[in-house]
Amino acid sequence: MPLIIKGVEIKPVDSIKYLGVYLDTHLTGEVHVQEMREKAAKLVAGLSSTAGSTWGTPLVHLRKIYTAVLQPQIMYACSTWYIRGGRGFTGAQRAAEQAIRSIQDQALHRISGAFKRTSQQALEVCLHVPPAELTLAKLAEEACLRIMTSPLRSTLYHIRGQAHRNDPYTSPLHRLETAINRKLGRDTSQRIETIYAFVVPPWWEPPEARINDTREEAIKAIEATSGTDTTIQFFTDGSGFDNGIGAAVYSSIGQAYKPVGSSDTHTVYAGELEGIDAALEILLRSQPRGDNPHEATIYTDNQAAIRATCQPGRSSGQYIIRRIVRHLGLLRDNRSRWRVRLQWVPGHEGVPGNEKADQLAKLAAVEATQRTQENARIARINAPNQTTPHAARMSYIPNQSTILVADTAHVLVRCPIHINLRLETLWKEARETDYRKLLSEPQWVRQSIDFMMQTGLLTQFRHAILLITTRSQ
Repeated sequence: MPLIIKGVEIKPVDSIKYLGVYLDTHLTGEVHVQEMREKAAKLVAGLSSTAGSTWGTPLVHLRKIYTAVLQPQIMYACSTWYIRGGRGFTGAQRAAEQAIRSIQDQALHRISGAFKRTSQQALEVCLHVPPAELTLAKLAEEACLRIMTSPLRSTLYHIRGQAHRNDPYTSPLHRLETAINRKLGRDTSQRIETIYAFVVPPWWEPPEARINDTREEAIKAIEATSGTDTTIQFFTDGSGFDNGIGAAVYSSIGQAYKPVGSSDTHTVYAGELEGIDAALEILLRSQPRGDNPHEATIYTDNQAAIRATCQPGRSSGQYIIRRIVRHLGLLRDNRSRWRVRLQWVPGHEGVPGNEKADQLAKLAAVEATQRTQENARIARINAPNQTTPHAARMSYIPNQSTILVADTAHVLVRCPIHINLRLETLWKEARETDYRKLLSEPQWVRQSIDFMMQTGLLTQFRHAILLITTRSQ
């Protein structure tokens, strides 16, 4: 029956156009793909009119026009009409991929001026253009990930939960989430960081920041500030080691280091932000009294972290920046009245405070690596269907020191905790980073044993080592 509203009859149609996308009754995307074919034919024809095989616009410019102008128009909103997987949508997926391949084949032949029989794969390699279906999948998945960072994600899950459980049809967004979880791991789409449109209100005043033009000017500015007693100096740093990310802060009123997490889920940039936040936390715990200084300067060797703190935006690590903004507000309170300044310090230039912060950050990264390895080991033990003999022999010792998780190669050649000992014993005469040689070749074995004993990790074998030494003598 037709729908009549205030005497106006509204007739049902098979598809509608909304924000440039054609939506059909079953959300298959077939109508939009057909419209896209017609639009792409006109765009490719326009591209052909600008150049031929021997005249016109150069090949480099034609390729740029296709990748920067034509391709975005053709694949516009592909996350809504490129449906992958799902019951009854295989035909629509193949039709969309075939249409995109056909359009790109025509465009690449026009750009290169190649013969009609030239294969599309060869043209993609020669022109450095990715296959159309890969670009299509990439754009669709990126759009899905952006949607999953929205604060309204919980609303989407609530609406989805109200659907009938036995309904075999799912939305395009739901199918994209399933494809991402299959590629990146279970529940990946639900563990993505939430990013808000605005971190601070328009009237928020950023902290004072200083980034010198050259490294020499920055070092002179630090030396000038070091001679005063009215400013508390904090040196922060973030570090990545092996598979761990750590952050640290060093100052005259306190120091701290924090294992941030695994490099699979965090970056060194996040470690730098965590270092700034740790400095603010120390400052909050040490309220000034009487004539104590009310100024603090936080030094960091990451300019991006300074800019992100002063101009918060929609970027990764926003949850740390929101904490920093909150702590800055508390320090500006009438009862605190702290004046906080952010300043860039060149890394690895011999600045004492920065070098100490770097050492603490490396220790935090090592601890983060050990925690990650331990968590992975426990997860493998507790995982279901672990029936292999190796998994059956593994057991978890709760009171065991986490340093024992590190393997032999890590302790011998990579662990920063024993770097000084390594230089004095293992690498006293020459430097060797291949742990297999250290454990097999005679000229390295004795030094390796001596190094491992002095680390204190193998004290349970000290009698065996002494016996070997006695026999060799």
